[in-house]
Amino acid sequence: MSEKLEYLNKYKGYAGAPVEIVSARDVSEDIPESWAAVFALSDQRQRIDTLVAEWVKYVPSDLRRTIHYLLKNIAEIDLIRRNEKLYILYSIQRSKHDKITYYEGGNPKDSLACRSPVLAALWSGLPNGLRRFYEHLHNGFHSYTGKAMGLNSTQDAFVMNEYDWGVIDDLGITDIPIDFDTSFAFFDNGGGGHVVLDLKQPDIDKAVLWFSGDTPEYNLNFWDIVDEWIVIGFE
Repeated sequence: MSEKLEYLNKYKGYAGAPVEIVSARDVSEDIPESWAAVFALSDQRQRIDTLVAEWVKYVPSDLRRTIHYLLKNIAEIDLIRRNEKLYILYSIQRSKHDKITYYEGGNPKDSLACRSPVLAALWSGLPNGLRRFYEHLHNGFHSYTGKAMGLNSTQDAFVMNEYDWGVIDDLGITDIPIDFDTSFAFFDNGGGGHVVLDLKQPDIDKAVLWFSGDTPEYNLNFWDIVDEWIVIGFE
């Protein structure tokens, strides 16, 4: 346990107070009942199975590959606190490497605390599966060290008009079928690739794979891309 905390606290991507592992009993009012039920179990395997059952409950087909990988490869889960926010830390045994990688799932009780007022205003229009994920399972789920290869939290999901996308001029991109004022990047691959949905037309089959240096791809299924890339990140 001390070795894990030492590793987590050595990572410089997060400023502020040290990471600490906390008891669900001590923070019961600040976490959903489903989390409290998971950590009320003393057996680690039971905890894992119960938590994965929550994934199956809310995104059974949307993230089926991710769920299958988690069920087979989660070694341990912990409830952690960082900068006064609570997360579930997933210790995942990589299938192809004798190595643990860490992912964190944000507290769904924080999901409506959107950084962008535009996202907050359009929240009710999110596709149902995405809303279920954020409101009941996790406010974002991504690698601990890179904050990538997973769903951004509502504090990190950004509206496209926040950035000056030089790639548009560089590649002569025209006829972009989304509105940058209402389009949000919900997924980040850590290398300049984003999965974007326009919440003015929140169709799960109209996702855009947006690159910072390449031609975007349109009219893709949001979950197909996200599910595949999360598993790639695990590996």
